Amino acid sequence: MTARFRLQPLLDLRRQRTEALEIQLAALERQRKGQVARVERLRAELADLAAFIHAAHRQGPLDLRAVSQARGYYDTLDRQLAREQATLETLTRQAEQLRAALVAAQQDQKALEKLKEREEERAAREAQAQERRTSDEIATVRFNLRRLGSLP
Repeated sequence: MTARFRLQPLLDLRRQRTEALEIQLAALERQRKGQVARVERLRAELADLAAFIHAAHRQGPLDLRAVSQARGYYDTLDRQLAREQATLETLTRQAEQLRAALVAAQQDQKALEKLKEREEERAAREAQAQERRTSDEIATVRFNLRRLGSLP
């Protein structure tokens, strides 16, 4: 008979916690990846706009209205980029915290799994010892019965 691990409910809870954290981290990483793409897209758009403004300055007569509109759009994009970068930094911090929580949860789970493994090994050793004692006892009884002539 296999003894039930007395901390099995706790181990099950630790496994569920680890799985939940893995799912949360994966969702957060997907969100962070999308945010990285938005930041990169804004940076590229800002670089293109800066190149346009720079080229307009190098060309002959300036279209002040077009340059002014481009400059206003540049400032708007720059503010948006700052907000998106702040959001990315927040997501990155959250991911780091969640990753640390996941590592701690995995360590807790592994500690309980190791304890369960040791308990199973101990139970197996006890079962083997009991089986040896039973076999020895049977052999002793047979020997005594043969000696008394009760067994052929």
